[in-house]
Amino acid sequence: MEAAVQDALCELSQEVRDLSVAFEVDRVHGAPDPLVFYRNYVSRNVPCIFTNAISHWPCIRRWTNEYLLEKMGDQLVTIDVTPDGRGDAIVSGPDGKPCFVTPLEERVPFSSFLEELCSEKGEAGRVPYASHQNGSFVTEYGPLADDADVEISWATKAFGHGPDAVNLWIGDDRAVTSFHKDHYENLYAVIAGEKHFTLHPPADVYRMYVRDYPKASYVRDEDTTLRIDYGDDLPSTVPWVSVDPDDPGTSDRFPLYDQGPPPLRCVVKAGELLYLPSMYYHHVKQKPDEQGRTIAINFWYDMEFDVKYAYYKLAEKLTGALSAS
Repeated sequence: MEAAVQDALCELSQEVRDLSVAFEVDRVHGAPDPLVFYRNYVSRNVPCIFTNAISHWPCIRRWTNEYLLEKMGDQLVTIDVTPDGRGDAIVSGPDGKPCFVTPLEERVPFSSFLEELCSEKGEAGRVPYASHQNGSFVTEYGPLADDADVEISWATKAFGHGPDAVNLWIGDDRAVTSFHKDHYENLYAVIAGEKHFTLHPPADVYRMYVRDYPKASYVRDEDTTLRIDYGDDLPSTVPWVSVDPDDPGTSDRFPLYDQGPPPLRCVVKAGELLYLPSMYYHHVKQKPDEQGRTIAINFWYDMEFDVKYAYYKLAEKLTGALSAS
């Protein structure tokens, strides 16, 4: 029975690729008609890169470090800090066992953050990343809000409502986002540098090895060293993807990951916009520009909890049943 369920999940993954997702991410020039966008990509849950859809945004040309400092100055912003650029990720905990760790949050002047990010003399064992997901583009970076649209008009028409949140991301190649999925339709616009995505459709859940891990967070000791802390209470658990596509030991530790269609890989360059469908597993790396930063703005639109969601939840439950057996 277990083998039959696993074979069925593997077949589902292959059929999703054959019938809908294909094996590479489409690249489309210009902003699409809302109906075409919905019909060709949203309804099919298929990612796409739009290569000339945000070229009218002033930020594409304006956002040098000098301009950002002039506009933002010492305004306080929220940054995530980790020792190695891996926040919201599975790492080895203080007891030597894997745990899910969240970054240390700091409120710092924007000028201090940018200097630390772009300086080769940054503090060892400390990687800052502006990645606060609270609608930060409007709430924390208000002086920059006129330099980009605060919604994607054709996406708003296609989804039938505006975005729930618009977030600004500023980091460099040290920060890596581990595999995870979001219950949002995501429009991801790159302003500077590049974002390198590794994607798996929701039907690939059986090969992502989602496990429950103790929840921990980074805290700072008196000597400013970052360490992992479980807190005073017994740690709660967080379900998270175990697979790291950059780990050479992944194939041995998680053999199902390589048994199926290859992941979708794409590079989103400055001035391009990625439509990342809801529930897609995504792993993200960055390549900074000549000024040492990667900048992006993303738009989260609430997903439709329709029949596709029901299918994906069934695949999750079957996968969970296999893991528990």
